[in-house]
Amino acid sequence: MQPGQDWKYTMIDPIYYEEADQHLRNMLHFFEMEFGPHETVTAECLFSYALVSLKIGNDMVGLEAMQKSHMIYSNNLGEYD
Repeated sequence: MQPGQDWKYTMIDPIYYEEADQHLRNMLHFFEMEFGPHETVTAECLFSYALVSLKIGNDMVGLEAMQKSHMIYSNNLGEYD
């Protein structure tokens, strides 16, 4: 990243990130119901949801989702995987 660049800046219209947020929320609910809240596939969806949440400015939601995802990965795959 160049000095002075805003990491949230993108040429993609913000409405698409809002739509992605809604879709990922629905997918996350599906994965939690289908596979369980502590499965690796759920953590993958949770991580994607966290990234989109951070991108649209939902920092606390994104951070919480990132932490939950990390805990699931650590418990299932080990700390260094």
